[in-house]
Amino acid sequence: MWESYWDDPWVLAEWPLLRRRRLSGSDVRVRTTGDGIAVRIPADGFESVLVAGSEVAESVEELTAGSDRVLVMGEVAPQVREALEARGLEERRQWDWYSVDQDCDPTDTTVELLEDPGEVQALLLGSYPLADRRTSTNGRWWGIHRDAMLVAAGAADTWRGHGVDGTVDWNSHLRSFTVHHDFRGEGIGMAVFAQMLFEEWRRTGWVQWSTWVDSPETTGLMRSLGLEPQVRVTNFRPRGHASSRTGYPGAETA
Repeated sequence: MWESYWDDPWVLAEWPLLRRRRLSGSDVRVRTTGDGIAVRIPADGFESVLVAGSEVAESVEELTAGSDRVLVMGEVAPQVREALEARGLEERRQWDWYSVDQDCDPTDTTVELLEDPGEVQALLLGSYPLADRRTSTNGRWWGIHRDAMLVAAGAADTWRGHGVDGTVDWNSHLRSFTVHHDFRGEGIGMAVFAQMLFEEWRRTGWVQWSTWVDSPETTGLMRSLGLEPQVRVTNFRPRGHASSRTGYPGAETA
């Protein structure tokens, strides 16, 4: 049976990815299994279903009915993959989800809160055209200039998350980080991202973000900072629905 909301401390502790945003109880439905969980999240005209564990394979058709995106948290059990393929869903790109809620150390790099959306858009279009370029009322763009040129930037949004005890737990979500092509390989990306991470941790005490698994640049950056992902997410979409190489982590088109 689908529950109206996740109030079970086991769910929040076992699947920290679900704590990232406090969603309306009237929209989200949760069902636990013996070794996993399924979560239905309607948004922007399409249904997402997050699943984990192997026992969900027995109910994949029912759990994913009406959805056009299924995200599998953690290892994809063979029986789950088989059940999803039988439903006409194919594997797309994977991403790693990172979460930091412990002390972060500042660096000697000073990042700026950017006020000119035009220069941010120009950097993203030139260096990372698939980036999420959306702006939000609770979002901030951080960056650094060299000789009056914006050479690195990233966005951070503030989300209302779940504490394990059910209380509101504010967190920052990082996205769209990029470095200008002409300045890559100089360590700027690592310095700016690390300081941006520190600034957001100081703001909310809990920072989260995701990166594509098949991006050696971002994977190398995370490793150079000593960061390990909390969970890997595999995206399944209807066969032929969209290119498997487009969009950003979590995007409808991925």
